[in-house]
Amino acid sequence: MDLLKLLELLATGGAAIAIAYRIIERWPWATALDPEPRRWAASGIAGVIGMLAWLLQMGLGVWPQPVSWQEWITTLGGAAIMAGWIADKVHGRRVLSKLMRGYYRELKQKPPPYRAH
Repeated sequence: MDLLKLLELLATGGAAIAIAYRIIERWPWATALDPEPRRWAASGIAGVIGMLAWLLQMGLGVWPQPVSWQEWITTLGGAAIMAGWIADKVHGRRVLSKLMRGYYRELKQKPPPYRAH
């Protein structure tokens, strides 16, 4: 895998979420959070990683640099939203698919296998 492919994976969120969750697992303040704030923190970190990867791609000449400040905000905001949204979707698929609501609306673990094919 070359650098440009790695930056593409980081900018689109696929690898950004893996890095974001590894960062969160290593920070003591994040492990003390409840699951919902931890999910939002991971989405935010993945968004920042996506923006940085997009900036590196622009610096390497893969994408043209925006001309106006509105284009800069739109481009970087889009990269952050894309990486954060994909992070949220990956979390929902991997973690929340293992849970179900009980009779009294409490969360319970599903019995294996977790996913129906």
